[in-house]
Amino acid sequence: MDMKKKPHADYKYWLYAPEGDGMTYYRTREDRDKAGEDAIAVYLDADGWSEDVEYVAAGEVTHVAQCVDRKERPTNLDAGGCDDEGIYWGDCESMGNYTLEPPASDAALEEKKPITAEDQKAEFEAITRPVIEWMNANFNPHVTVVIGPTSAVLSEGAIAYTTHDYLRD
Repeated sequence: MDMKKKPHADYKYWLYAPEGDGMTYYRTREDRDKAGEDAIAVYLDADGWSEDVEYVAAGEVTHVAQCVDRKERPTNLDAGGCDDEGIYWGDCESMGNYTLEPPASDAALEEKKPITAEDQKAEFEAITRPVIEWMNANFNPHVTVVIGPTSAVLSEGAIAYTTHDYLRD
């Protein structure tokens, strides 16, 4: 019987049989139903049916947890194991966030490329260019914008002085 232990776009029919293989996924409804009948038969013994037979369940996968913004471990970590943004990587080879989405096919998974530093830089530029253009069209050159996770602040410097005299090499 054609089955997997992990959900997949081509294996969307699931069976849960606690006394058998646990959670399994099948390519066809017929394979899943046959495995379900076999799983139910395990609960019949000389004394009759075990009450645990009621835990056997079957269904169809609609969504699975998928990484939506996978980022591969950078090669240029500092001595403390942090990247240019100060994110500590430890032993992680990749990072990302998960959300429930319809199961992806193998082709879709291959198309999902990890986010590279170049991709992030290009996306950052595409997002910030309109803000810079708006600032130049509406304000003087002494105005700055600081954007954080929950707010954006527009400030105008009244007095500024810049020196590089005391920087160490």
